[in-house]
Amino acid sequence: MTDSKGAFIFGAFCAYMTLIYCIISSVIVLSVLDIRLTQFNAVLILVFAASLSVLLLTRTKGLVSGNESSPIPMTTNQRLRTALAVAAVMLVVGWVFLVVIAVRLPDFTCDGNFYHIPAIQAYVNAGKVHWIAGLPANLDGYMNGYPKGAEVLSFYIVTLLQSDSSVNLANVLFLPMGVLGIATVCGLLGIDFLVSFCIGLLWVTIPVNIFQSATAYVDSAFASAVVGAVAAFFSHLVLVDTNRKKTYSVVLLGISLGLALGVKGTGAVVCATVLLAFTIVAVARRVRRRDAGILVESIGVVAVVLVTSLPSGLFWYCRNYAHTGSPVYPAGLTLLGRIIFPGPPVSVAVGLEGQVPEVLRELNPVWRVVRTWLQIAGGQWVFSPRIHSIDSRVGGLGFLWLLGCVPAMGVVLFRGKQYVALKYRGPMWGLLIAVFVSLIATPANWWARYTLWIYVAGLPCLVIVVSRWLQQGRLMRDLAVVWCVSAMLPFSLEVGWSLCKLAQMAEMEALVFGGDSFHGLRERTARVTPAYPRSVFSADMRGTEFEALDTTRAVAIGPLGGGVLRGNALKFEIAGALSRPIGFRELFYLPAIPSESNMNRLKMNRVRYVIWDDGKAIPALLATEYDSVCSRNGFLLLKRKFDLPDDARRG
Repeated sequence: MTDSKGAFIFGAFCAYMTLIYCIISSVIVLSVLDIRLTQFNAVLILVFAASLSVLLLTRTKGLVSGNESSPIPMTTNQRLRTALAVAAVMLVVGWVFLVVIAVRLPDFTCDGNFYHIPAIQAYVNAGKVHWIAGLPANLDGYMNGYPKGAEVLSFYIVTLLQSDSSVNLANVLFLPMGVLGIATVCGLLGIDFLVSFCIGLLWVTIPVNIFQSATAYVDSAFASAVVGAVAAFFSHLVLVDTNRKKTYSVVLLGISLGLALGVKGTGAVVCATVLLAFTIVAVARRVRRRDAGILVESIGVVAVVLVTSLPSGLFWYCRNYAHTGSPVYPAGLTLLGRIIFPGPPVSVAVGLEGQVPEVLRELNPVWRVVRTWLQIAGGQWVFSPRIHSIDSRVGGLGFLWLLGCVPAMGVVLFRGKQYVALKYRGPMWGLLIAVFVSLIATPANWWARYTLWIYVAGLPCLVIVVSRWLQQGRLMRDLAVVWCVSAMLPFSLEVGWSLCKLAQMAEMEALVFGGDSFHGLRERTARVTPAYPRSVFSADMRGTEFEALDTTRAVAIGPLGGGVLRGNALKFEIAGALSRPIGFRELFYLPAIPSESNMNRLKMNRVRYVIWDDGKAIPALLATEYDSVCSRNGFLLLKRKFDLPDDARRG
């Protein structure tokens, strides 16, 4: 980055990463101190985080500026620059569109309603992040065990704005982190500011990012956090190799790894890989320069990184260890037959093999990845919901990855000396190694939503190769143009189709069920796909006792399991439906055989209604106090037999 605008990208990247980190960390610290998050506290956190971010912006934007000759010449063609500026504006508008959709469209997803939204609801009710007590076994690992960094951000936004409709904003608020991370990598490689910014903005258009924008899924947010972590790692290597002041880059690395650790459990894989790559680089520098001090300095850097990552990332693993004895709960760890942490292997704990599509089950791990990258698994139409959806089980990385990034990465890997300037080769190899090792080590790495972050390596490689080809003879220039057109045409169609599909969902007349009934809970009565199951509150519940839940402030839910309803919705999605609007009611969870303490808790909190699975027998202890009053759509509605006395109080 040789100009002030290019240097500004790095500063903006540091500032935005710090903003999100400060918000999440502040909420967690307040929770540990048992201080309730209120709207007033949320405003104070925002002021603090924004002030620190602005300060960091002013201190870091000059770190990467200088008089070095750019390895890739500036784009001087005015028409091309105008076209790039227009493209950048359109992409920013696309991000704004996703923000609007995230606010407008309710979450119809399985996981969103199973444990993401209920966890946010529990945090809002308590005013803090806490270990949710009384959960059935099939829900505890999901709501308590998994890191909840993105849910904490949603909890904060809902509290700050006092708005239920803002519960799905976490993914779109993480997207700028991915945009600026990719732009930073491109800029540090010497790519022009405007080109770097446009390439970074392409992150917004990846199918998985588009479709998860209106959900409480965390894969998109996690991918943006990992892009930020890899970009911070790359930045640190560049600053070290150019002998720049690197204190800020070390702190930034800790912040970024903390966010990646705190959003999703597989962040531990990325964190370990990045730290391993950092150690290898440090050892290589020690051998090359024969400087023992480098190793001591590197140990100090790792210590700073781990301490910095504690409030937003390591916190979740420490909490799991304190409650269950395993930092990676609901999974455990066994090494050489010796139990290190109690619990099943990761693949068993999360049921990974059961989630593999039938068309991929007979393939080896490498071919699973290839088939999903090609987006041909199962012979589906390339724009079908099976290929491009929230889950994206048989595709979803998009044609930009397949037709643009993969060939470009191959060129850089085999002809890197011709495409990357000498002083950037070390950091570039560090980035590629970190990404590829993380890809190999990630469970279910064929699944696009788990490995979306590989774009942080693909997009910089793509712009490097195309830029170099455009500087060469006519044949290479023509080849670059043909390649770009061939990749961008299906990519543009893919993006347009995805955005139109999302807009169509947000505008469907069938979304609103019964006016204000169930506080605006919405149901999809048309064009239902497996990727977007219907709300469990359906039209056949209208006019029944279930409508009493419209104004009920406390509801108990039994262990509902995952029975399929009407071919799409799952029974455990009712927790998410009852969680809306966020903060309106309290949810209490019951085991299959409630105890006296469970029943006393219901009584103390004046719980009048219990929802039970109609396929399960009603336990005797529950039947003594509740009658079955209604059965609909796979659920039993139980109502307390007698009113609670006036002096009953909330527990």
